[in-house]
Amino acid sequence: MILRPYWFVLGCLVFACSVAISQEALVGEIEGALRAKPHEVVYDFGHLLKPGGVTELRQLAEGFRADGLRFYFVTVPPSSMDVGGLAESMYGDLQMTANDVLLTFNSTRVYGKTLALKGEPQAFEDALRAAQPGFRLYNAKGLALFAQSLRDRIVQRRSVARQQYDDRLKEAELLFQQVSVNMPLGGLSLQEVAPDHTDDAHHDMASAFLQLDGELRRCQQRSGITLADVDRLIVDLQKFNKQLGPT
Repeated sequence: MILRPYWFVLGCLVFACSVAISQEALVGEIEGALRAKPHEVVYDFGHLLKPGGVTELRQLAEGFRADGLRFYFVTVPPSSMDVGGLAESMYGDLQMTANDVLLTFNSTRVYGKTLALKGEPQAFEDALRAAQPGFRLYNAKGLALFAQSLRDRIVQRRSVARQQYDDRLKEAELLFQQVSVNMPLGGLSLQEVAPDHTDDAHHDMASAFLQLDGELRRCQQRSGITLADVDRLIVDLQKFNKQLGPT
């Protein structure tokens, strides 16, 4: 009577350890497959998809690439308990970005991971609801509807962010025009501001003006620039314009 609880607890610990080890091995196997075949988008380790379903998901993922998104579908055996943990581990280990969307599925649970929807758990809940009719038909259809819902939310979010960026960039451009008009040197370049034609204060002002001009151009090019960069530029332009005094 005394030993039974002990053996029960010990058995649970052994089972938990074996599950953890098998899941760790599974993560390594899947990650190896993704590294070996990075252009593949469907990895059916759980043997839960039919050939037609694999083709359907491949075609869907190919269409999403036009939006700059890379979708990966990974199925695992039904015995895999933590599909969320699998997705989180693989997403981090493979250094996926906001352009990557990883979906894992074990026949009873689907899990999505993407930095593109960070802070929006509602997007995944909505995607799950949208996918339910598909899962009642066949697994690939459920995964396709789940992925489509996430894709639509990402595109919508990016559209809103792009509009915000455009609005703030327009504000920065108007401020720069005002600064250009208010510049006492008329926006002269550093080459035109020779030491014998101006004092150090004017030279420093022209240098600051050119730096703001360069920052504006980088924001207009949009390469590696975020909305926060445009916001900082607007603050810098406002400060500089205030230094110039009333018009």
